[in-house]
Amino acid sequence: MYNISPFCCCKLNGNKNQFYREKKAQQQVLKMTFSKLFQHFTLLLFASFFHTSFQESSVQKGPSCDTPYKVKMLVAVNTKRHLHQAPSVGINIETTMGEYTQNLSEYYAGQRADRPEPDTPYGEVLLSYDSSYETATSVIYNELYNETLVSEYSQWYGKELPSRELRRKFARFTQLVWWCHGDVAFGCADKTPNERMLVVTFEPQGNLLGKYAKNVKRPRVKSILGESDADFNVPSEGLGRRHPTPCD
Repeated sequence: MYNISPFCCCKLNGNKNQFYREKKAQQQVLKMTFSKLFQHFTLLLFASFFHTSFQESSVQKGPSCDTPYKVKMLVAVNTKRHLHQAPSVGINIETTMGEYTQNLSEYYAGQRADRPEPDTPYGEVLLSYDSSYETATSVIYNELYNETLVSEYSQWYGKELPSRELRRKFARFTQLVWWCHGDVAFGCADKTPNERMLVVTFEPQGNLLGKYAKNVKRPRVKSILGESDADFNVPSEGLGRRHPTPCD
């Protein structure tokens, strides 16, 4: 018959109790770890939601890029075109040209992953400006029609621009006043709360080699005629429809 020592039983019980204590401690550590991970995940999810909501609420800080806004830009465009003896252009809205122009502005603003492809070549101008203080009219006058560059162009009226550097330098101005334009489209999208990307497209395409002398004309002399700036605010013709191309 075997005798079991009380000391041996105590030792076995002690080992068993130690095992359970260690196992319980491990469970508590795991529980605390999962609890902290859950808290971090919740905070990250909340921060992501707050950041997205803030961007969506703040992206429209500038004036809405709606049809009235675009009409103001159209009037400004036609004002400068008329000053340089070019016919008025009309807004192309309900066509692929208008849709393409808007999609292109959203691409440059980072709202689209892929750059849209036009169905036909357009004359394109990309502008970036602070929509919190620049109006639709001022962005055309200050960004698209740069007075300093216009003054520098005075020696090239009636001539061809001989180099790529010059054509690139005056590209915005020559595209704006190019005589053989019939349609214009505007697209704008906000990249940040203050920065707006504006794309202006013209049809037919301007800035063509060998045609600068014919299409970029000298400005009219207002002082001799006694006219004011208001006399050059040409009405917004062709709104929402295809405007006849003046050189067809």
